[in-house]
Amino acid sequence: MEIDALLVRLTAPDDDSRQAAVDALAAAGEAAFDPLVRVIAQGGPAATWRAERAFHLLADVPLTRYAAVARHPSPAVRRCALWKLAMSGDAAVPVAEGLVPLLFPDAEDTAEDTAADTRKLVRSTFEHIGPGLVPALRRARRTAPGRHRRFLVETLVAVGGWDALDTADQAVVRRLIAVKRLTEEPARTHVCGSWYAVRTTDQSAVLAAFGLSDPMPVTMRLGQSAWNRDTHGSGEHRGCSRAYVSPAFSGWTLVFGRPLRHVEPSDRAVRELCARLSAEHGAAHWYGQSCGDDWNAWCLAEDGEAVRYYDLHQRDAWFGGPHPAEAGRYLPHEDSGLPEDWAEGIALTDTDALRARLTRLEQELGLPEPCHTAGIAGRTSVDPASFGPDTPFTGHGVLALTSCGREHGGPPGVLEI
Repeated sequence: MEIDALLVRLTAPDDDSRQAAVDALAAAGEAAFDPLVRVIAQGGPAATWRAERAFHLLADVPLTRYAAVARHPSPAVRRCALWKLAMSGDAAVPVAEGLVPLLFPDAEDTAEDTAADTRKLVRSTFEHIGPGLVPALRRARRTAPGRHRRFLVETLVAVGGWDALDTADQAVVRRLIAVKRLTEEPARTHVCGSWYAVRTTDQSAVLAAFGLSDPMPVTMRLGQSAWNRDTHGSGEHRGCSRAYVSPAFSGWTLVFGRPLRHVEPSDRAVRELCARLSAEHGAAHWYGQSCGDDWNAWCLAEDGEAVRYYDLHQRDAWFGGPHPAEAGRYLPHEDSGLPEDWAEGIALTDTDALRARLTRLEQELGLPEPCHTAGIAGRTSVDPASFGPDTPFTGHGVLALTSCGREHGGPPGVLEI
């Protein structure tokens, strides 16, 4: 069937015909490339997304063709071409190097707002392609106009991580961190993931206990940014290559992340580790909480003994009786006593209204308070979700490498300073 006829069938009334057209166009390869570019550029919801799918699946089309249309006037065509390159990984490095100039808005004959949008897409594409692009980005960093160098530094970190920066750029970043640390105040932590609390102000001892090395002084904001990114990011070794070790808050040092990759949350090793640390420092706890579901977990150890382990999703791992910090509250697996329709009429996204309704009903019905990880942390050590400008602290935080990080390097990604 002719290419034009297949394009018409993209809007056929039945699903089978539309899918058959997508498959046939993809199999046509090079012959369908330019016609699909034309359809995508024209837009229109009826056929465009199917044309985009066929475009991504084209057989035996060299990546140079996609790189060429990454400069197309149509934003949709540029987006589709860059997506194809992003999904091609290392194979796209040779052709993607030629797209580095798109990171300079004034280097292309396009409106600045359009070029700015394009360079964000290009950077995202480069992140997916990976560190093979670091040499080309370093060359561009040395020759780019001054006002674009910050974006290039961020792109280097996004693609290759800290080690992608040369020594001069690393020194600049270290100085910036040092300056910001002078006036930084604690701020509420977005709690999602797992962390340890050790009752000590001896950061070096904590680093040694967890086998962490190469500590780099960071702001609290940067450390929390790293933890949040590692928790929610994807990619091999992202969650196990580094940990953020905090300043001391009210005598407690916190370790955010997975400093020991062989220790799983439900593993007996968590209890053993906390017990060992508590023998040295009097108390050591582990906490886990998710912002995406109802996961709550904690392990509490005192004076060399694990006294409580609770994990909502691992009932067979529960250990120890109710802890005093849980007293008078209902655990996540227990019935709250609230009526089933307690949130009726309130949007799930209206957290303030939900919280107000919940508080009112708890008072009216005489219900106990919920027992969640953040509260347990606050009653047994410190609650990072309640940090604020008045939270006392001593020392400074560091990002440190785990055994995984020493083997594979730290993860790429831009962090907030």
